[in-house]
Amino acid sequence: MFVPDIPPPSLTTQLTALSYYTTLSVLAASGKAIDSRDALSDEERQLLDDGKPVILGENGNYQAWIVAEGSLVTAWEVLTDYNRFGEFLSNVKASQLLESEGNRRVFQQVNRIIFNQTATVSIGVVETYLRTIEFHLVEGDLGGLDGVWSIEPLPKENRVLISHRVSVDPGSEENRSLFFRLYRNGIEDSLRGYRREIEGR
Repeated sequence: MFVPDIPPPSLTTQLTALSYYTTLSVLAASGKAIDSRDALSDEERQLLDDGKPVILGENGNYQAWIVAEGSLVTAWEVLTDYNRFGEFLSNVKASQLLESEGNRRVFQQVNRIIFNQTATVSIGVVETYLRTIEFHLVEGDLGGLDGVWSIEPLPKENRVLISHRVSVDPGSEENRSLFFRLYRNGIEDSLRGYRREIEGR
């Protein structure tokens, strides 16, 4: 019997299917859910297909996505490698796991800002294995921070979709627009860093 050689569906088609069929609603510490990937345009989906990050939002409220080649387990190991963030995230100078109990962690992170300036934060997380990492500010040089990282395998491929939602407040009225611009750039750096590390392991 003749079996036609049918190419695998494009990432755009896969993301559309995921958006339609996935019933999982990922809740962050604030109680808000990540918006559906139906919000992405065809052009944005193509950027993901090309391995580039997509970031939406402004003024401290952002949603972001990137696709990496690798397994779900590898992606999870990278996103939870709290002691080594400084080795593969260019916007992180150093990080250290401080507490670990059950599925809860607290780690300290020193972020590079601008002109050799840094900001230190302690972040609490709640992990749902191979699915989500909810995070919130414990203490540090910010007014507020909460959000979620999530990972999903893409069907029929050794690729994962990494999604991110975050709300951040600098805690000061000075230079807010500069802070938000730098923070958005930091999200992009993190997405690219995670992808490189996942694909390199």
